[in-house]
Amino acid sequence: MMSKIHKIFFNNIKKSIYGSKNKYFITLKMLINNLFI
Repeated sequence: MMSKIHKIFFNNIKKSIYGSKNKYFITLKMLINNLFI
């Protein structure tokens, strides 16, 4: 039981970290594109 819960918890943390990285990357790309336009 606990191991399953921990796995789900860590997977959610990983997803949130990767999601935030992607969001920052997309915003940076958009800013760079706006600067060069």
